[in-house]
Amino acid sequence: MPMPAMSKLASSITRSTIAPSSSRRIADAVGEPIVPCPYPGLAYFGPGDADLFFGRDAAVNRLTEAVSRQRLTALVGASGSGKSSVVLAGLAPRLHGTGGWRFSHFRIGTELESNPFLALARALVPLYVASASDTERLRNTKLFAASIQSGELTLRDVFSDCRSRNKGTRILLIADQFEEVVTLVDDEAFLHRFIDVLLAGFPRPAPGGGPDICLILTLRADFYGRALHDRPLADALPMQAPSRPWRSARMDTWSRPAAPMAPSSSGTRRAHRHLLSCSAVIRSR
Repeated sequence: MPMPAMSKLASSITRSTIAPSSSRRIADAVGEPIVPCPYPGLAYFGPGDADLFFGRDAAVNRLTEAVSRQRLTALVGASGSGKSSVVLAGLAPRLHGTGGWRFSHFRIGTELESNPFLALARALVPLYVASASDTERLRNTKLFAASIQSGELTLRDVFSDCRSRNKGTRILLIADQFEEVVTLVDDEAFLHRFIDVLLAGFPRPAPGGGPDICLILTLRADFYGRALHDRPLADALPMQAPSRPWRSARMDTWSRPAAPMAPSSSGTRRAHRHLLSCSAVIRSR
């Protein structure tokens, strides 16, 4: 296949989306349909992307060990270092796959008014309340948020009920991009109230035993100091820095998501090899 056609294929697949017109032109060039892009670009990998997430086994192993022995884990690292992906597409699916864990996650920045109680409620309602419709789920979410904010309900009440419904199951709650609690919540009293409510839901386990309910935070390193301004959070907060993948693991990160494509024709095999080599150059810079 001519090099310009391979370059078009590589540049298109390494982007997170391919325009329909570009897809048709590339398909015509290689003589085969273009499969969905396995790389999310600047977006992070989520729980549904676990089959495409590779190269961070060391970090996932460390986090698996951490949540098995401590109630609170903080994954702290630079912006863009892959914290969300490691937790959401690496750790959570691995634990869920064992059959002994349930997990849910929230992010304050996804709420229109950046209400942390509403974000927390949105994550916990599916574990706690059976809703017959989306409308009922929204009502339950708002009621739940108001109840935990006022103290009418506590997270211990909620987790106790969840575990009684799922005997022998441990629960992992993920607070993704937790720096948003200090960057988006302007009311300092409201912020401290939320952190107090959140931490109270994760008591220390009995000596010699592991926690049944765990909280993991992902936190940008440049906001770590601001998070420590809340004394209860500072006292509770351990730090688990994400490990950088070794060179061989980096190659897994680049190459293994594309492996299921398994190009059949000699032209697309050449384009596939060119794509992987381009991807490796881009990500090693």
